[in-house]
Amino acid sequence: KHWLANGGKLSRTISYSPLQFDHSTELKQLFEINKSEFRMRKLSSTLGFKPEFAPYRRHDIDFIFMISENETGRILRPQITFFSGERVPVLSSSPIYNGIQDPINNVDLDRTSFPVMPWVLLSNDVAPYAGQLNMLFAMGSDAYRLAAEFKEMRNQPNKAIQGNMGILSVETSGEVQFQPVWASFKDGTAESENELVPLEHVPQNWMNSSGQPNSQHGTKSYDESNRGRRQSRRKSGS
Repeated sequence: KHWLANGGKLSRTISYSPLQFDHSTELKQLFEINKSEFRMRKLSSTLGFKPEFAPYRRHDIDFIFMISENETGRILRPQITFFSGERVPVLSSSPIYNGIQDPINNVDLDRTSFPVMPWVLLSNDVAPYAGQLNMLFAMGSDAYRLAAEFKEMRNQPNKAIQGNMGILSVETSGEVQFQPVWASFKDGTAESENELVPLEHVPQNWMNSSGQPNSQHGTKSYDESNRGRRQSRRKSGS
């Protein structure tokens, strides 16, 4: 809803079964390769012979939002690369990373960006096999920190602190918001796209009067305004 309300457009939405290994049928629909193949067959029938053919892929997709967990994503992502010619950036949701650095198996997820709690990446040296259980630690430790400042932060919506979950703030309604960081896979390793600051080095007030993180701290939050070279644009395929 937020995407559409800000002028975005969903070029195409394709559903797939995580139980399948081959997703070529769905991806041909997404990139409209099936239409190109249909035109080729029709032309071949008219000409009476099969000419040399390279399928035409649609070129109006700025990025793909791949909703997948880790195991299924390792199958789906290389097929997206094959059909897109490696030209379309791929974003995913947090379950694409199971919290365990596994370069051998996760190499198939290279160039996939996703949101993640900072502690899930920072804790790799402390608890490398805890996986997504590290998120529970992050939530528990941040809840302890917020308990002491909850009332003050609720009365000051622009105030935020850096926690293990990300940048934490409290709405006047009492709802706690958190903004994780963006990360991506490089050579099979999940790496943050922003510098991860150790918790003890982070100041208490991270937001300015406009409600945005202070730029002087050199951090970026999880919203569409800081996608850097992958700045959000107007169309997406999913």
